[in-house]
Amino acid sequence: MKRLFADYEYKMAQLEFVKEEIESLCKKIPESDQMLAIKGIGVITVAGFLAEVGDMRRFESPRQIQKPAELSLRENSSGKHKRQTIISKRGRNEL
Repeated sequence: MKRLFADYEYKMAQLEFVKEEIESLCKKIPESDQMLAIKGIGVITVAGFLAEVGDMRRFESPRQIQKPAELSLRENSSGKHKRQTIISKRGRNEL
């Protein structure tokens, strides 16, 4: 039991170190401050997004980011019935 607890503490220390490293690297990226200002968006989410997209300055519009993700609005409707508009996802899962 002591070994398991020691292993758990070691892994938690490693996890904390990785989180701190991600935070320090995110602070070096200018766009990350604006993304972190959005309520509900954390450092891990921002880091993953920036890792997948790369340099945000190379895009001229948000549509260029949507293209590889293949996000598009889709409306569920038939005949006279209009239903909820949803986001369809068919692109890169990580993005």
